[in-house]
Amino acid sequence: MKNYLYSVFRIASLFFLILSLSHLASFGQGLGHKMEARLQAALDKIQNDKAKPFVGGMSVAVKVENLAKWQGALGYAARNIDKDNNLLPGGTAFKPGTLSQIYSVTKTFTAPLVLELVKEGVFKLEDPISKYLPFGQINPRLNSKVTIHQLLAHESGYSDYAVEQQLQISVAAQPGRTWTALEAIAFTNQIFAPGTERRYSSTNYIVLGALVEVITKKPVEQHYRDRFFKPLNLESMYLGVREPLGNRGELAAPHDNLSPFNPVFAQTGQPLFPNAYTNIFRFPMTAIVSLAFTGGGIVSNAADLAEWGSALFTGRATSKETLNLMLNSFSPTPDMNGNYLGYGIKQIPRISDKEMFLGHNGDAVGYRSILVHQPERKITLAVLANFAAADPYAIAKAVYQALAPKLESFSPKQGLPGKTINIKGEGLSITTSVLFNGKKADFKIINESTIKAVVPANASSGQITVVTAGGTVLSNRSFTVQQPQITTFIPDHGEVGSSVFLVGNHLTKVKEVYFNGVKAAKVRSYFDFLVMAEVPKGATTGKIKVVLTGGGKATSSSDFRVTQSTPVIIANQKSLISEKQPTSALVTIPSPDQPLVSFPNPFKEKITFNFSLPVSQNIQVKVFNSQGKEVAFIYQGTAQANQKYQLQWKPGSQDLPGLYFMQLQTDNQVKQQKIIFTR
Repeated sequence: MKNYLYSVFRIASLFFLILSLSHLASFGQGLGHKMEARLQAALDKIQNDKAKPFVGGMSVAVKVENLAKWQGALGYAARNIDKDNNLLPGGTAFKPGTLSQIYSVTKTFTAPLVLELVKEGVFKLEDPISKYLPFGQINPRLNSKVTIHQLLAHESGYSDYAVEQQLQISVAAQPGRTWTALEAIAFTNQIFAPGTERRYSSTNYIVLGALVEVITKKPVEQHYRDRFFKPLNLESMYLGVREPLGNRGELAAPHDNLSPFNPVFAQTGQPLFPNAYTNIFRFPMTAIVSLAFTGGGIVSNAADLAEWGSALFTGRATSKETLNLMLNSFSPTPDMNGNYLGYGIKQIPRISDKEMFLGHNGDAVGYRSILVHQPERKITLAVLANFAAADPYAIAKAVYQALAPKLESFSPKQGLPGKTINIKGEGLSITTSVLFNGKKADFKIINESTIKAVVPANASSGQITVVTAGGTVLSNRSFTVQQPQITTFIPDHGEVGSSVFLVGNHLTKVKEVYFNGVKAAKVRSYFDFLVMAEVPKGATTGKIKVVLTGGGKATSSSDFRVTQSTPVIIANQKSLISEKQPTSALVTIPSPDQPLVSFPNPFKEKITFNFSLPVSQNIQVKVFNSQGKEVAFIYQGTAQANQKYQLQWKPGSQDLPGLYFMQLQTDNQVKQQKIIFTR
């Protein structure tokens, strides 16, 4: 809300400098001690800036939806002054619970109230105000065809009563008078045709307040209380002048420079003020606050104001329809302050260079305020100051910058999907998402310096991104995502129920195996490079796919051929039984780049070795221990071409658990397979 009784000429000199005083207090939940210290330091820097002495005090509240909240305060709620209103050292401390005028942030309540009444059918957005208020009698200079929509959007063309000089002089002459909205409207003028542009004017919102009371026959403060204050437990809030302070707490005194109005004060017998910023509590605020009404009359502490912003912008305060109307009401072009006007709220680009904030500021005699919310980060900031030269935008920006995260390290440096990664840094207690090269990951906040994130199934190698309510930070180096790989499978064909060995990389955590889309019922991982799967019923020729417990996937480059079922011929120790069969090998003797495969491996009682030869050959099958000593002679004889054979070895009582080698010797080559015997 614009300044009442406010000179465009600001006096920079002070009789007393407020340096590193100062009373300060803070408390929080969920941010962590280091982050809270950074926030308080940001406020201290503003309070103790020698170039811009801060006469009053301030309170700041931070709310991160479902994660954290913080309050900090410092400076004075009321500076000591002498009988001539000159500043003296010291004063009453500004505390986190200290109340302050929020001024035009009140519009964030009035707009949703009006829209909720529209939703309930009380009136329509396109209704002209002349339908409900006798504007021809109130102020014939104003266009009475202005609609409720145009009032909400600042498109009425009505001048801002707060800057009308005649009204300012009247208020200065009678600061203790209680004004009505209709009396204020009488001072305004039509400055552009309705609907032709958007220009901020508090007149629009006091007209809306008057309209609500006339139509509903209910005081607007009761609407605020019934719809917003009580349901959201905003116990500190009340509409100034209309409602008493009661036991809600201490209201901070205004600090401003009223010397430009000393001539008026002298004529009316009021106290005079020095040409400097000072405590102006001796100047009655009744006229100013009563005129503020539904455009700026609400009083609050910082915590309740932040809670209101969080509730409003996350849909807890109004219907979804009302919130959507507000969020889609912004002007496509900025106003003179760079903000984009909407229904009771603005898009504010001044808090961050990267993110757009939504909210409203308050600006009038003795107080400054701002309420902003960043939807993607789900963070709400509220700033209250009882010093007219305070810059709430700068304070909010400094607080937001103090929340920025830092990423120091992560470990391990590589891992499969499903692997938990420890991420270290600062400001991580308000993390909202973690991404591995752009893919969202599940994560858990451990504390303000540690989070644990799980590598997502669809991740690829690249930087880790941590998104918090205070900003986004990327890792300095890449994280390597290890995906499973199938390099080959043995055999390359088989019938339903037969075993297939998948050879590759990162296969230890294979959870599922699919044969051309049909899930295998039996799967077993032996090593990081070896998995056995049984061809499932219903499988057809096609690719084999593996899925890890963490979601990683790999698909074979070639097809596995499903064949008709054939009987298996068993060969016991030192005997080999054979039977002519069609070419349907379980395991062929591998080429030099293929390992021999035995199963199960490791084994406890017995191990099986399947094979088939492309040509008839003499063979020997033996088992050796790790010292190279032969411990079993399984078979010696001739194996016929294109026949299936299965050999088994069951260790004796004299054989100790450990590493063994199964050796297959043919006429022209020797192959061996490592096998592990366990108890």
